[in-house]
Amino acid sequence: MPRKGLTIPEALEVFHNLPSDFESDESSLSEAEDVMTAKSSSSENTDIDEEKDDISVPGPSRISKVTWKNKASVKIRNIPFTEQSGPSDEITSLQDPSPISIFLTLFSISFIETIIYQTNLYATQKGNAFTPVTVQDILCFLAINIVMGIKRLPSYRDFWSTNEILHDAFVSGLMPVRKFIWILGNIHLNDNNLMPKKSEKNFDKLYKVRPLLDHLSEMFLKVFKPGQKQAIDESMIKFKGRSSLKQYMPKKPIKRGYKVWMRCDSSGFACEFQIYTGKTEEVERNLGERVIRNLSKKLLGKNHVLFFDNYFTSYDLLKHLDTQNITACGTVNMSRKNLPKNLLEDKKMKRGDFDWSVSNDDIACIKWKDKRIVHILATLDEATKSCEIERKEKDGKKIKIACPKAARKPYTK
Repeated sequence: MPRKGLTIPEALEVFHNLPSDFESDESSLSEAEDVMTAKSSSSENTDIDEEKDDISVPGPSRISKVTWKNKASVKIRNIPFTEQSGPSDEITSLQDPSPISIFLTLFSISFIETIIYQTNLYATQKGNAFTPVTVQDILCFLAINIVMGIKRLPSYRDFWSTNEILHDAFVSGLMPVRKFIWILGNIHLNDNNLMPKKSEKNFDKLYKVRPLLDHLSEMFLKVFKPGQKQAIDESMIKFKGRSSLKQYMPKKPIKRGYKVWMRCDSSGFACEFQIYTGKTEEVERNLGERVIRNLSKKLLGKNHVLFFDNYFTSYDLLKHLDTQNITACGTVNMSRKNLPKNLLEDKKMKRGDFDWSVSNDDIACIKWKDKRIVHILATLDEATKSCEIERKEKDGKKIKIACPKAARKPYTK
């Protein structure tokens, strides 16, 4: 039978070998202190590293306290803009600046050759007999699609219809309908066999059109030098089909479609763009701030003036941009952090009245009443200076009311 316990001599030997209470307490305390020290040091290092790498973490205002002074004067930065702006040498040096030559500057022949290679590759992978497409085929295909965007018919097949009312001699003369249908069903920009899976880190929802987006982004930056005044906002590409990228924005003129973040010049040229692919698995903080930082990287240190709306505007963002020599102005939601509480009450304001406060970082927060209350955050020179704008009354009569210079469209010095 197995022994149930120790004998008396064995038990006495174990008892005498036990450590004293003082020794056991001291050793356990030292071990606990070592563990706590290791944990605290590792957590501190992790926090520091994350704060350095995380673009969503706002700037220095989290450390220094923000104070506001009512009706204070705004710091005059008066930084001159010396950069060249307008079309670059790729456009101005064209011997024949025709629409087709400008189009091919943005949509280059080298990229068309990429489309040809990927289209023929996809057709080969399918295993069916086919006639390889050429540069001329792709150019005609693109031209027909542009024409179809201008002249709308119920179906693209109607351009080759035998009906005299629907038939289009120009389009049908460029390419047979069977050739057009074949290109439409086989055109490709990227190799499907190399597409990352959803479980992989480098998975991209826009993989199939990524070469086109990269090429256009590169060419938009290459052919045009941005002017001083830039605006960042969201745009919608209308689409009602099925797609995980589709967004619904009920307050926009285009309610369903693809959302695109855009940075545009005051001339209307789209300098940069990013297609929004939707929410990620992890909740993203400060999405608006991240978008502004990404789209303004090419403007750092060049004394540009950047405008955006209250979706993006925050105190920390304006402070960050100011350190990068970018003047900024945007409407702001007063529920955001670090904004003043000493502005006039809504009830005490009449149309044309405005009040402001200036922070210790020389950022102005302005409250102005038009038809409704408007809040503006700005680092513009003379942002709080009064000027007049024209407004139309219900009876059609035009009146002039006072407004801060930061609220005037377009902002002018």
